[in-house]
Amino acid sequence: MKDIYQRLKTLGVDAPFVRSRILPDWWDDAQATVPATRAVAEFAISRFLGIPIADLRDPTASLALPAPSHAKLKLRSDATREKVAPGLALADRAARLVVDLLGQNEEGTPLPDFTGTRTAAQVRQHILEAGELVTLGTLLEFAWSNGIAVVHLADVPKGSKTFDGMACFVEQVPVVVLASRRQSPPWVAFHLAHELGHLLLGHARAGGGPVVDAGLDAASGDPLEREADVFALEVLTGSRKPSLPTPSLTGPNLAAWASRTGALERIDPGTLSLVYGRERRRMPVAQLALARLHLDVGAQGMAAEALAKRVPEGLPEDLGRLLAPEPTTA
Repeated sequence: MKDIYQRLKTLGVDAPFVRSRILPDWWDDAQATVPATRAVAEFAISRFLGIPIADLRDPTASLALPAPSHAKLKLRSDATREKVAPGLALADRAARLVVDLLGQNEEGTPLPDFTGTRTAAQVRQHILEAGELVTLGTLLEFAWSNGIAVVHLADVPKGSKTFDGMACFVEQVPVVVLASRRQSPPWVAFHLAHELGHLLLGHARAGGGPVVDAGLDAASGDPLEREADVFALEVLTGSRKPSLPTPSLTGPNLAAWASRTGALERIDPGTLSLVYGRERRRMPVAQLALARLHLDVGAQGMAAEALAKRVPEGLPEDLGRLLAPEPTTA
């Protein structure tokens, strides 16, 4: 396998990632000396990275990651298309494999047809009418029940810059791929709401390229990104500019204020904590409040559970490795 690992490394895909997330659980590199067994590894790598098997089999062939055509990349200043290519290739493949799996699903609940564009107010009203707050859990259910598949990558290769999310269409099926390493449900709820904005506002369309976002925590000068940010804020809070308290709150005081205000205004207290931290430029305080509210872990598991409900017979083992969240400790 040395020749494959060396060539993949030049693309930003490290060998430990390939072994842990792409190759079968039983794989041992020594087995690659048997051509038929090495073919198993070649197939798995080709399946998840989109690299032709013929290139993997030829030790002299250079490898290239396929990039989705016409991708709209909204990147941090420290990222380039090449630096996010490994994660982007995995996101594209995961989206396609999940949509294909849902299309073959005979026992579970089929994915309904996409209901089309909606305003932020309509999305929020739909969720609140069910007697719920707008949280990561209710956003996931909204997406799935309105024909939008949501996938969360468990990890990306070490050589890849992370990105927060991608909104795309696989044929006629809209898909959100989340890839943030954050575990806080309110954080990931914002990422999901932002990507839903790209889909429901028509920024990403069937037949067009994906919209890929990195650095949603930072302000963006891109008009589509600002529009998706406003959409997300309105879905989560009901306002484009929520009222906030003094900038001198401590973490415990912020958690208490967010709990009181959230109950009155039907807003997730974790969301209020993050809005406060972002607007007041006190994110460490917001992080302390999230921990106090017990809203700092579990996001990946929630996304995985929402997908599993649509595939009751279970994900294929190889796809499960790519999407299975790492264990978290409270």
